[in-house]
Amino acid sequence: MKSLLILLSLLFTLVLSGCKEGTIVYDIEFPRADSPEAQPIPPVVSLQTSSSNLAENAGTVLVNITLNKTISSTTTVTLSLSGSATLNRDYRIDSTTLQIPAGSLSASTTLRSIDDSTDDDAETIILDIVSVSGGEGVAEAGTQQDIVTITDDEGTPAVTLSTSASSFTENAADPAITLTLSMTIASTDNTTIQLSTSGTATGGGTDYSLTNRTLVIPAGSTSMTTTILTNDDPYYDDGETIIVEISSVSGSTAAESGNQSETITINDDEAQPTVSLMVGADNITEATGTGDNTTVTATLSYANSSAVLVSLSLSGSATQGIGNDYTIDNTTIEIPAGSLNANTTLRSQDDLIDDDAESIIIDISSVSGGDSAAENAIQQKTVTIIDNDTASISLSKNTATVSENGTIADSFSVMLTSEPISTVTLTLSGDTTEVQYPSSLSFGPGNWSTLQVVTLTGVDDNVSDDN
Repeated sequence: MKSLLILLSLLFTLVLSGCKEGTIVYDIEFPRADSPEAQPIPPVVSLQTSSSNLAENAGTVLVNITLNKTISSTTTVTLSLSGSATLNRDYRIDSTTLQIPAGSLSASTTLRSIDDSTDDDAETIILDIVSVSGGEGVAEAGTQQDIVTITDDEGTPAVTLSTSASSFTENAADPAITLTLSMTIASTDNTTIQLSTSGTATGGGTDYSLTNRTLVIPAGSTSMTTTILTNDDPYYDDGETIIVEISSVSGSTAAESGNQSETITINDDEAQPTVSLMVGADNITEATGTGDNTTVTATLSYANSSAVLVSLSLSGSATQGIGNDYTIDNTTIEIPAGSLNANTTLRSQDDLIDDDAESIIIDISSVSGGDSAAENAIQQKTVTIIDNDTASISLSKNTATVSENGTIADSFSVMLTSEPISTVTLTLSGDTTEVQYPSSLSFGPGNWSTLQVVTLTGVDDNVSDDN
């Protein structure tokens, strides 16, 4: 009160020097002693950080506690920590209890990052004041909170795919290959990886089985495996391939490293199926009947999973086709799936041509379908057609009578009994001093059955030679 009276006395006693006569009037208003304006300012504590970001690699952030005015006793402030970052794993703090000495305005502590090899980008530290204690009613200035973000120093985790082997055998004792998915660094989230397969091999238990197509690498881990198993079958399917690729990566910040792809080859335990050719008979006769045909059979070394087509080619001296030397039911033999053989029939055609023994040469021109079936080396069969025609001539009569003086002539007719393959010349011979006749007759494929007349004419002489 004494200090207030002194102040008032000073305010009302004004000494004016160097001024002329005049009056100065001051209007001074003083607050009431019990009004809010006349009350002293209470001490409060506020929270500040030196930065909103904390580098993961040896980073520090200063945490300051500040009073708005000094007080005569020690102020104790307790901090709480929360957020997505984990204390003593992602960061540490020097102290969560700070003391501002009497007469001081601030105290501080330090946040320190802990480096790791995990992709944990944008983790946060939330700092709050839990309690404030000390003299003169010191308290928190409202709600004090600050957020510090830890900036990660790891790159995006890259996912790669690898295999334990590039090939395996179909009937192996342990017919499995391990697929490994790896990440360059661990993530704080589960990473889901989807695999896709393609290639010439068929999955789903036909040629192989993939244990899992969806793999999850747990948070904090860097790898996961699955297996591919072969399926043994009785068919030849050598060199089939399985192409494994990563189709998607999700659940974390991880991403596929480029285009990851692995090719696995299945080595078959069966030999390649082959086709052999057989005929029922090497010789057939020209005359029609069951003995005048033969079967042509294509046989596999073992049954295939799909039909095999065997195409035949025909050559030789015999001519194919109706009205010629032979016919064949089909020049393509189809061996059904699961069967060992199939056949077609070769049939001779009768004619009146004296053409001796003609040959039919049968070859395999191509093999397709099945389980990569192929011709067994060079398959060739020859079938011989035995002719049933005999080369001979037919005479209309065997004797003739003519007069010596030529007044009475005689004749007979000649033809061939079978068609020749070329011109046939018949030479006539006898005593031309007694009888005149043509020296020869010619028959060909076009006139072999046409009768040719031979006329005999007697030659007169002076010799008595009876008949």
